[in-house]
Amino acid sequence: MFARVQCAIFKRTLTDLTGGTKCSVNFKLTDNSMIVQASPNILVEKVMTVEESDKDEESFTAEIGSVINLLNEKGDVSVQTNGDVLSIWQDNFRYDAVRVPEERVDYGIYLKDAVLPFKAGEIVSLAADSRMLDAIAKELGGVKANINVVKGMAYVEYSNSVLIEPVESFDNVMFSPESVRTLVKFLKGSDLTYCKDDESGMMVMKLGSNMSAAVTVFSPDIRSAMMCEQYLAEMKDITEVDFSRMKNTLECICSSYKQMTIEFIIREGGFGIFVDDITAKFITGYGGKRIYSVKMSLGQVSAMCRLFAGSTSCTVAVGGNKICIKQKNSRKKLILAGLVY
Repeated sequence: MFARVQCAIFKRTLTDLTGGTKCSVNFKLTDNSMIVQASPNILVEKVMTVEESDKDEESFTAEIGSVINLLNEKGDVSVQTNGDVLSIWQDNFRYDAVRVPEERVDYGIYLKDAVLPFKAGEIVSLAADSRMLDAIAKELGGVKANINVVKGMAYVEYSNSVLIEPVESFDNVMFSPESVRTLVKFLKGSDLTYCKDDESGMMVMKLGSNMSAAVTVFSPDIRSAMMCEQYLAEMKDITEVDFSRMKNTLECICSSYKQMTIEFIIREGGFGIFVDDITAKFITGYGGKRIYSVKMSLGQVSAMCRLFAGSTSCTVAVGGNKICIKQKNSRKKLILAGLVY
């Protein structure tokens, strides 16, 4: 395989797909183009026009490192394979990479069916909000929860906490948190479409005229989603709170302590925090008469703080051994299980 490509396009393509870090990259010639595919948790590929090639449709995978940043964007760059070595060269620069045993995944047959539109903003929100529960995951052993989408709602569920938020783009599918967080890096276009193939377990996405991605997805856990909705149905709204008033206090507590239980005090029109450490104890907050108190972990407090610290109006609901914080404008909800009294 031999191809000569404009270096500015080549360098930008590799940087877009790998994020400038070492990653397995597959190169394949087809017609007057070169398809470049990388696999940073998901499959993502981009098509480049070549200036010259031998039209050999060999597929070659190699690990490409950040040294590619040393290429001069002016002029062209040549790519050629010789046995199990791929060479990239330009003037006085030459980079030789050995073939790695990873085959290219050809999902192009699904791209013609990728016609259902989706919103980049929803993926960005899912990735960011699921990350805000990472402190809970760490407390519970470090395994991050999948993102379970059922009937237009996304559920990120741990044994003591559940994040729920609306998703209009997808229905009845489950993503791994890593795939969603990686996908966000490639959502630069506005004309975004997808299709889901149940047989292969792939969701294939068009991310622009010359870029696409394939994400491994799973069957949704409908029973778990129904259980979460049952939790919500059993709760009763008891007060409205302004989290922005406690933003600095919550951030201070989360950064000052580790691995402890605090008391979250729900008051009329507000809330408070009671901390009883070995060396000190204090209580802070605002609002009127105490309604309920909830014992919860610092990871749960961290999630609540990061999700709602800037919100001026949230509804607090209580039911059984759970409370729920509901943000009105986004329809975002966080269920927290603890000792309610």
